[in-house]
Amino acid sequence: SKFNLFYSDGKVSVWRKPGTGLTLKNLSPTVKHGGDSIMVWGCFSYQGVGKLVFIKGKMNSKNYINILSNNLPSSAANMGLSDYTFKQDNDPKHKSKATTNFFFKTKR
Repeated sequence: SKFNLFYSDGKVSVWRKPGTGLTLKNLSPTVKHGGDSIMVWGCFSYQGVGKLVFIKGKMNSKNYINILSNNLPSSAANMGLSDYTFKQDNDPKHKSKATTNFFFKTKR
């Protein structure tokens, strides 16, 4: 997941009353050079939360599989989960052939 450290990098909507468009509370400040953001991987369950991994660089299937193999089993163990179903969204790196193969090979 990506988190912006300053302001949104997308559209921002502001609700205002007519004639108050340029009052300070209705303006969104900007940051030169677009600010910054961080990307993290994490997991959670009913039993608690797993590791939070800060991601450097661009995320691809290879990096995603590396994060999973190094953090998912220990996160599950720390939460006391011996049997679990790992859920994820349909992000391309989550459903890539390499990631799918990783899950088939590591399936218990």
